[in-house]
Amino acid sequence: MSDFRAQNTSTPDPVRELRLRRWAREHYVAPSDRQLSWHPIVLDEMRARDIELAKRATSHVTGYVPLAPSTIHEVHEAHAGVPAPKHISMPARVNLQVPGTPEWSIVD
Repeated sequence: MSDFRAQNTSTPDPVRELRLRRWAREHYVAPSDRQLSWHPIVLDEMRARDIELAKRATSHVTGYVPLAPSTIHEVHEAHAGVPAPKHISMPARVNLQVPGTPEWSIVD
């Protein structure tokens, strides 16, 4: 068993360390459910995740976006009326249908 502990405390190669950290993130468990016999890197990464979760729990998140601070304290009056649309008016359409011809045959 002491040989196993010595093997666990040695510094692994970077690839193995990243794999252990990734595994720890994917298989995160609460601190009360962890075992001290787990690899130190796994325990270290889970402790780091504990800190991240604690920070996230204390931050206050709302659905509102704050306005930028401003020194303008002016209230504008409501708009008096809605302006007319800005397009060219077309003359009224004249019915060019000749009696006895179908409606779809009218050419404008």
